[in-house]
Amino acid sequence: MGVYRYRIEGMSCGGCVGSVTRLLQQSEPDADVTVSLESASAQLTSERVPSFDRMKAALAKAGFTLQEAQVR
Repeated sequence: MGVYRYRIEGMSCGGCVGSVTRLLQQSEPDADVTVSLESASAQLTSERVPSFDRMKAALAKAGFTLQEAQVR
């Protein structure tokens, strides 16, 4: 199982965290998603590599920017 980290730009409140979490869960339903406002980041734990392009497009439609992942 891999852990994938992403930077998220455009979050300013708890509502944004909820929106980003929902969008990432919809894009990657098999992943465990954690979003942090403090670190402006998202972490996905998944057995397969998440689709960066699909997640980036979903977040862009809502006004957020997703930056490349780091794998741990």
